[in-house]
Amino acid sequence: MLRRVATFALWLGLFGSFLTFAAYSVGELRFDLAAGSLLLLFFAWLVLRKPVAPYRPDARFRTLRKLGLIGHAEDKGAKGD
Repeated sequence: MLRRVATFALWLGLFGSFLTFAAYSVGELRFDLAAGSLLLLFFAWLVLRKPVAPYRPDARFRTLRKLGLIGHAEDKGAKGD
């Protein structure tokens, strides 16, 4: 979920930097757009630089298994009768 937000922030940061350069080309200096764009790009870089964690279906309901609510027969370490 956070990667989706970071991808959206990346696109917003790129669009903001485009607007910053467009404003600069007509003679208007917009440091607020530049700062916001750099902040969004930095956030996106922080999140997206890490590789995607592989999907592990065995870890889906790990907490419920630890509590003993589900998966008694499927667990490898489950104690038998």
